[in-house]
Amino acid sequence: MAVSENGASKLQMAQHGSIDDGARDIDAVGRNRLALSQIGIAWTESAALRTVVELDVPRILAKHAAPPDHAMSAQQLLQCMPRASNPNAGALQHLMQLLACKGLFTEHLEYHNSSGVAGDHLGGSVVRTYALNSISRQLVGDNPSDSMANFALQMTMGPHVAATLQHLGEAILTSADPFQLAHGVNYFEFLAKHPEYLNVFQNAMAERSQAETGPLLLTRYKGFNSVKGLMDVGGGTGAILAQIVRHYPHITHAVNFDLPEVVALSPAHPGVEHVGGDMFESIPVGCDAIFMKKLLHDWDDEACIKILKKCYEALPESGGKVILVEGVLSPKETPGNTNAKSNTMEDEFVLRSSVIMFVHCVGGKERSEHDFHRLVTAAGFRNFQLLCKLDVSYVMEAYK
Repeated sequence: MAVSENGASKLQMAQHGSIDDGARDIDAVGRNRLALSQIGIAWTESAALRTVVELDVPRILAKHAAPPDHAMSAQQLLQCMPRASNPNAGALQHLMQLLACKGLFTEHLEYHNSSGVAGDHLGGSVVRTYALNSISRQLVGDNPSDSMANFALQMTMGPHVAATLQHLGEAILTSADPFQLAHGVNYFEFLAKHPEYLNVFQNAMAERSQAETGPLLLTRYKGFNSVKGLMDVGGGTGAILAQIVRHYPHITHAVNFDLPEVVALSPAHPGVEHVGGDMFESIPVGCDAIFMKKLLHDWDDEACIKILKKCYEALPESGGKVILVEGVLSPKETPGNTNAKSNTMEDEFVLRSSVIMFVHCVGGKERSEHDFHRLVTAAGFRNFQLLCKLDVSYVMEAYK
């Protein structure tokens, strides 16, 4: 440790405030600039995740990594990729290093001497290998429905999203739809015209529902006990509804309601009927409860009220209810408590989700508990309540 002429170390001087204030200010400026830089380049994490999923790295590790570490180097990973005609192992290693720094993979360092034999010798080289951990295993799963790979592709910055980002400033100034500015159609029209993106979107929503929201919903929410007929509006593939029906076999009438082009791609599920239609025009009658998961955050307030009114019309006069699963901004915040801060990991995720909604859906956003109460009341519902927390979402009910 460096020592000054009077015998005090630099650490001691810093602790007692003897270090030059100007140097301290420079350090503070450097930290602030580093913090800004980290936010500015945060896209690199998303890009790295998207790339390794596209290259099927998690599945390669699951299938080919050998004991004892179950790890592979970038070069070994590339040898399992038939399309690698002129591979860049260094670039892949940097992506894997970054994701390992973020906790997505486990990194092992092995020292090799010039003969290539493992050992700790001067003049040798370091070989980095990577293994799946509890996070990256979510990208594989025991079967395709357990994997979060499609969800990772959907949430990371694909080419259609990158083009949209160039128009966010204009959208803020003019209230235009940034996605439509970039592509000439809104997000859902884009999905209808591009089956490959629609397929990823549908699978991503199903993966998240089955892997996370579904088990928590079935464990923590007890409101299905009295339901005989259940409709999932905007239910996509029907995966979450199928889980509910399996868990609650007394639900004898289950309808997965979505756009015709969506249900056309939906697999058959025992006890679930797929029905195509437009929720803004009409919602089929015949169920005593309507379930909507992560649907309202796609739309502005006016559209949400219209959807909720269609739900109200479809429900029976006595005992009908709507069940909402949505992210909730600052769940502790109320009109009488405005000092609540959004500083948890869950709060940050919901705020990020709200930005995603802005990018994809004109008027789409995450909302507070007060906002949801206002929407369902405007649609005619009563007795609104927020019931339980799932992962980063909450279950809410409103009765007709």
